Amino acid sequence: MKPICIYQYPETAFLALFRMHRASFWQLVKISTQAGRRGYWDHRAIESGRSPKPIYYQIAVALYILGGGGGGAGERTRIALNIGYGTVRAYTWRTIELLHTLLSEYIHWLLQSVPRPIESGHSVPRHCIGFIDGSNIVLRDKPMVDPEAYFSRKKNYGFNLQAICNWESRFIWASMAHTASAHDSPAWKSTALYQSIGSYFHPEEYLLADKAMHLRDI
Repeated sequence: MKPICIYQYPETAFLALFRMHRASFWQLVKISTQAGRRGYWDHRAIESGRSPKPIYYQIAVALYILGGGGGGAGERTRIALNIGYGTVRAYTWRTIELLHTLLSEYIHWLLQSVPRPIESGHSVPRHCIGFIDGSNIVLRDKPMVDPEAYFSRKKNYGFNLQAICNWESRFIWASMAHTASAHDSPAWKSTALYQSIGSYFHPEEYLLADKAMHLRDI
C-alpha cells in the first residue's frame, strides 16, 4: 500500500480496506492533524533521521489493521503493506491513542433531550433517543490470563461492546466493561446508564433494540 495508492482506490474498494467512506476518512485525517500535538506524528521518524510518512498514510495503515478481523499485524499483513512490523504497530497505536483522547468530544450523551417528531420521509418514531446493540471487539491473540472469559459464542476472543447511536447514526454512548463471553443482556444491565436510567431519559423517551436487551421503565 504505497502512499499514492490511497487516491486510486474506487469507493467500494476504499470502504472494504479502511472500513469508512473516503469523505469520512479525510475528515478523520483533518481532525487528527489538528488534534496531534507538535511532533506527534513525526517525532520518531525525525529522531531516526528518516522522512516522516504523511499523516493520512499512518491513519490508513491503522484503519487497515483494525479492520482486518482482530487487528492482525502479522507477517502477511506486513508484506501487504510493504513496511516493517514495528512501523505497523507504531502507526496503529499512535492513531488509537490520539482517537482515545478525542473520545469524550465525539461520543457523548445528548446535552438536552428533544422529542423527534415523525416527519415526511423520516422513519424515526417520536421520542426515540436512539438504537442500542451489542457487538464483539475481536482480539488478535488468545489472552494469557483467563482466556475462557474472552471466548465468545462466535468462537473468537474479545470484548463485549454495548453502544447506542442516535437518529443521525452518530454514536452517543458506548461501554466495553465485559469480555466477549458475556451475553448482551447482563452486559447492558450492568452499565451505569441502565442502572441510573432516569438520569438519562425523560419518561416518554426510549431506545429501540432487539430482544436480547432487557426492557425497563424509568
